Amino acid sequence: MRDMAYINDCLKDMEGLSIAMVKKELEALPNILEDDENLIYVTRGSLINKGFIGRQFWLICATSKRIIFLHKKIPFGLDRKDIPLYKLSSVEQNKKLVLGSIVFYADNSAIRFDDLASVSLDILLQAIDYALSEYRNVANYRNNSNHINNSINQLDITQQLEKLAQLRNSDSISEEEFNIAKSRLLERSEE
Repeated sequence: MRDMAYINDCLKDMEGLSIAMVKKELEALPNILEDDENLIYVTRGSLINKGFIGRQFWLICATSKRIIFLHKKIPFGLDRKDIPLYKLSSVEQNKKLVLGSIVFYADNSAIRFDDLASVSLDILLQAIDYALSEYRNVANYRNNSNHINNSINQLDITQQLEKLAQLRNSDSISEEEFNIAKSRLLERSEE
């Protein structure tokens, strides 16, 4: 689990921070981040609270695995929404001179935040692009590794089948033993 020292180190390197009114949410972040999850950028945005007058400020976090939204309830409790990067279908922004808005689309739904500082909005979008490209690079690497491992396994099976055929041809094993061993090898290759 990440700690507050990690969060503070990350915040030191972030430009254009807009985190006023979300300090409690930042304090909750270490309990939410996974050990292998990197914090890329944080900012705040407001969500219209339909039950009350006014807006709620939420912490918006771009990480190496997901987009996290946090809002600390008064006097206690925490609202949290996550969008894993693989489910994020698109991000739309509307920027004005000082403030802007952002909409996250995933799983046929949308989450919209307003009142983002324009500078923070630009950096947040860059952070999301970076997180998505890194996530895709890791996914491509895993796919390529799986393909290579499957190819190696196929090579091993081919070599083993050739050895079985040699044993059969030299009468070291019978045709029946060859067929049984061949079936087992092919079954294992499909697992």
